[in-house]
Amino acid sequence: MSYTRGKFGVEYHPVETETHRLRGLVFVVLVLVAVAFVWYKISSHKPSVDTPVEDPVTPATVIGATGPTISAVTNAPVLLPPPKPTPTVAPEVRPLVKQLLDTESSRPQQEQVLIRRYAEAERQENLRNSMDAIKKLYNRPSMADLRDPLMRRLGDLNRQMLFSGNLTPWTRRITVRRGDSRDRIARENRTTPAAVAKLNPLVKWEKLRPGDTVTVFKFLSPILVVHKQLGYADLSLLNGEFFRRYYLTTSKSAKCEVYPISPEAGQGVSARFRQLGIRLAPTDRAELEMFLSSGARITVTEQ
Repeated sequence: MSYTRGKFGVEYHPVETETHRLRGLVFVVLVLVAVAFVWYKISSHKPSVDTPVEDPVTPATVIGATGPTISAVTNAPVLLPPPKPTPTVAPEVRPLVKQLLDTESSRPQQEQVLIRRYAEAERQENLRNSMDAIKKLYNRPSMADLRDPLMRRLGDLNRQMLFSGNLTPWTRRITVRRGDSRDRIARENRTTPAAVAKLNPLVKWEKLRPGDTVTVFKFLSPILVVHKQLGYADLSLLNGEFFRRYYLTTSKSAKCEVYPISPEAGQGVSARFRQLGIRLAPTDRAELEMFLSSGARITVTEQ
């Protein structure tokens, strides 16, 4: 209690007394908190009884995303970073993109840039960028192990572009004249009615009028090079540039010569295939019969 002499004699001041008590209590609490904090810090640095002592000789196992690996630093489970995801691409090209990405780190820097560019182009379904990246990858020495699947994909992209409905390096537009029909247009442009129909899926041939425009091939001498031992044939439509690859078998007795396609002389595609013993998938056969019209030729090589 606090007593003082005041104006009216001895007076009692309860507020001042309670204030001193409150300050003392706060001081005690702060001291206890400080002591508890220091004790916690000291205890946290002590080794736990349950924690096994690391063996400096035997390295610990690190549990990773792709299997256990060895770490000589700690025996605590460590998660490795997840594997690089494969971009979302069409199912038919997914194995090729995955194979390229899986081997990307082992290839030179320029190839790594092209691989990433190609994978992104496939994800965006950009035909021209995909084709450009494949052509550049194909010519790289380190890509020899993937040249065949790269060429197969390039052929699929070429075919997709050819029949996309747009003008391409292999097509041109002509103006319909009086009396023109699908067969006449095909004959005058040295192609087949099936090819003209496939290039113009929206044209109603029974209502064809002069002044209309249709798309036709602009190549005149396609070349199919058959590699007997390798078991495939490469087709070029324009200036000897690769267009598509077809897998087939050929008779062992087929001579390595040049066989021109001339339906007028009884040497059409079907006759030449029988002569050479060429066998391939029905869809590929129908496609080659569409491309290899009069003026084309088949070249057989031993490889």
